[in-house]
Amino acid sequence: MSATKNSSSVYIPKQSELFKSELKSPAEQSKLEPVFSASVDRLAVIEASAGTGKTFALVELVMELVLEQGIPLKSILLVTFTEKATSELRLRLRTKIRDLLDACEKDDSSYKTIPEVPYWEIDTF
Repeated sequence: MSATKNSSSVYIPKQSELFKSELKSPAEQSKLEPVFSASVDRLAVIEASAGTGKTFALVELVMELVLEQGIPLKSILLVTFTEKATSELRLRLRTKIRDLLDACEKDDSSYKTIPEVPYWEIDTF
């Protein structure tokens, strides 16, 4: 891990392989192109077999849109084909947001250090 950048920020490593790449330094973070750019892409379809990580990918994509591209959560439409899938997606999104909020509220030094992998920076103010 590298040095602390801003004492009022927390740094959350991105978990999805969608947003990871082999980087030489944290400075290269800004050079990454987004997987999904709301200014260009207006629609994404995620289709795969059961158990392949669709819900995980959707949660990470939503967090990327909210945290990196500044899109309000209320402006994102997610459609699933069953009530069970909708419930699972809602639960995972709420859990992820709660985990990020908890990370901002904790005075945990592990969140104050810039990770060596792609990350989200959240200003605690």
